[in-house]
Amino acid sequence: MRSMLRAVGSVLVLGLLGMALWAVSAGAAPFAYVTNVLSNTVSVIDTATNTVVATVPVGPTFTPLEVVAITPDGARAYVANTRSNTVSVIDTATNTVVATVPVGAEPFGVAITPDGARAYVANALSNTVSVIDTATNTVVATVPVGARPLVVAITPGPVSFACPQGQGFWENHPEAWPVTSLTLGSQTYTQAELLALFDTPPRGDASLILADQLIAAKLNIANGADPTPISATIADADRLLSSFTGKLPYHVPPSATGQAMVNDATALESYNNGELTPACTP
Repeated sequence: MRSMLRAVGSVLVLGLLGMALWAVSAGAAPFAYVTNVLSNTVSVIDTATNTVVATVPVGPTFTPLEVVAITPDGARAYVANTRSNTVSVIDTATNTVVATVPVGAEPFGVAITPDGARAYVANALSNTVSVIDTATNTVVATVPVGARPLVVAITPGPVSFACPQGQGFWENHPEAWPVTSLTLGSQTYTQAELLALFDTPPRGDASLILADQLIAAKLNIANGADPTPISATIADADRLLSSFTGKLPYHVPPSATGQAMVNDATALESYNNGELTPACTP
């Protein structure tokens, strides 16, 4: 169990009440899945029109708890049926029950792991948590917990970031740019303008030395690189450029401002070359 928790995050079992309302993105519109305690159904609401587009029969329940959870890809809804000791699995594309999974006594809360591989179900009467393999919709583990577990919460999985790329990569691969415009200082530049800045030799102009690395850093972040190691430097670089009017280049000679720009450019270059994200592997 411990190795599985390391892979998917940590699981909390709580004795708390909750709303049975979850959102799922199916196609172009998000839908809300609402458990109806007295009618043993799930209402599917199109949030674009706020109308019920489907009503799905499920097993009997008797609690207004948080008894429905959606897989991260939006493909399945897992509904705890407290009276029948089962979990109904709804295919959100067809809004039909495609599996009924036997679990412990009086299942209440349901939570899905960040990778969508497991559903954790709190069984209030048997004081256990059932672990469902969502690929096979079978229980693969039963975990004893404290008395009367009601709600399950799972911590997010590890966040993965893209590795930064150097200035040369972005200069030579405009087709890979995640955005087609960037703001440098207080000015917005098109991709063509940014490429022109890349192509302009700095010739001692500190503003261009800074701009080259700032463009690359902002493209890296837009591409999913971790902004944490360099966010303060980017803010300072934008502050320095914002003190000038119009668009680059600003022809900044050696000076206190010029040195500050070069210092920021040096830090940005280290970030773009991956020196500030040593744990990142392509």
